Amino acid sequence: MKQVCIINTSLGMRKGKIARVAMSLGYQSVSLIGRFKKIIWATKYGCKGVILKSGEPNNEMCNIIKLLNDNKIKYVVHCDAGHTQVPRGSVCGVAFFVDKDKEKLFDDYKLL
Repeated sequence: MKQVCIINTSLGMRKGKIARVAMSLGYQSVSLIGRFKKIIWATKYGCKGVILKSGEPNNEMCNIIKLLNDNKIKYVVHCDAGHTQVPRGSVCGVAFFVDKDKEKLFDDYKLL
């Protein structure tokens, strides 16, 4: 079991904003814990986590969400409120938990 956050780096967010988005995604993904006993076990006994980057425009984030839906992987999305440099409603990132058998779906994404 691994927690994965994919950040949309095409939005030109500064380091502080990226850190804020990653923290928010990690916090939001805790809501997934109550749904799966495997996730509860993984968080209790430790699980790996990784932050990846998607340097493509928003349509790439839509493709990631479609991939997650197609593989029945529960996820959370962080959309920006538009108070800073990122336009309102932009998909800044997505977070989810994935089993070992589905980790290979995300091998094309690089570490942030």
